[in-house]
Amino acid sequence: LGGLGGMGGPPDMGQMSAMLQNPALRSMMTQMMSSPGFLDSMAAHNPMLRQMMDANPGMREMMSNPALLEQMMRPETLQAMQSMNSMLAGNPALAAMMGGGAGAGGMGG
Repeated sequence: LGGLGGMGGPPDMGQMSAMLQNPALRSMMTQMMSSPGFLDSMAAHNPMLRQMMDANPGMREMMSNPALLEQMMRPETLQAMQSMNSMLAGNPALAAMMGGGAGAGGMGG
């Protein structure tokens, strides 16, 4: 997936949404994210994630919350994130006010 872990450009929200409709993938992601060791491993290999987790101690708890993960995987949530990212990319002043560049503070761009 592009945009995740420094593996390319911004993620294609349509492609991501289609992938997240797969029940097996959703189950696997939920199991991985609920494992404390998984988040530690991701943070160890991704400096940006480590920095975000260090700056916001509540982020680890949020990423371990199955209900929140389920909400984030919903197509309508992904679409809202894509819309916000597009809006910010088209308005650098607004993006700067929200604390990020045109990539919405690291939300995929």
